[in-house]
Amino acid sequence: MVAVNKPAGDGTVPVTLVAGEKASGLASMTAQYLEDLLAGSSKKREEAAALHGRLGLHAREGDVQVTIVFGERSISIEEGLRDPDVVINGGIGTLMNVLAGKANPAWELLRR
Repeated sequence: MVAVNKPAGDGTVPVTLVAGEKASGLASMTAQYLEDLLAGSSKKREEAAALHGRLGLHAREGDVQVTIVFGERSISIEEGLRDPDVVINGGIGTLMNVLAGKANPAWELLRR
């Protein structure tokens, strides 16, 4: 049986920058992008709440990495690759499109 997480009682999925004010540009951009994406769509909030795991992002611009942790009722952004289940490597635009569901990682690899 697969456990499915639910959004918080108010329907939100909080996004937290673990490094706070010391967060990298990629971490800050990822957090802001996820907050905006989730705020605008109850469907996206439900999809995000159902995820569980650690997604690594490696941006070619600046050779910067973050790990997105999809927890039970929240999302946190950690600096660097911290024991990710999978890592996606690409340009920042591509990474944000994958997060939004606008791009398929497999197709993006084939286009290189």
